[in-house]
Amino acid sequence: MMISEVFTTADGEISVWLDGGIHVRMDSLRKDPVELSEDDALALSEALLKLVNTARE
Repeated sequence: MMISEVFTTADGEISVWLDGGIHVRMDSLRKDPVELSEDDALALSEALLKLVNTARE
């Protein structure tokens, strides 16, 4: 089962999707930690919960 990306930050540094498992990609050009705003952190947590629930179906 392949689901298109369900979460991507505005700058594209973090992407999350389901493709046999939950995938998280961090793309920081300088390999620095990716900082999330509070809104992005909430959206990421909601996306991860959605993927877990979908994977369990």
